[in-house]
Amino acid sequence: MSTTSLYFIVLLDGIKNLFQGLVIICILLTIALLIILACIYEDAKIKTKLLFRKYIIISTITCLIISTIYVFIPTTKQVAFIYMAEKISNNEDAKQIPQNSIKFLNLKLQEYIKDQEIKINK
Repeated sequence: MSTTSLYFIVLLDGIKNLFQGLVIICILLTIALLIILACIYEDAKIKTKLLFRKYIIISTITCLIISTIYVFIPTTKQVAFIYMAEKISNNEDAKQIPQNSIKFLNLKLQEYIKDQEIKINK
């Protein structure tokens, strides 16, 4: 694995947090535009109404795209799990790993599963 790949794997949590922030900003922007449009709807000219509708559509589409990207970016723990599970399953020497190492790996996998269950239940 190259150093560039390792660098981006380490940064995955930060990238995921960036996209989470962008999703929140897009949602707030869309809500603000809807509120403004509702307040000025009767008094506004047709050109202004169309402009706000255009901004709301663009904001909504941007929010959907960013949130879709956010969902598919794995965390650093998930990438490490995927990488290690693949290496262990494809390695003939894995059968010779000491019993303590297998217990440690099992413990970490259980912690990872509990973390994922907690995140899902939130």
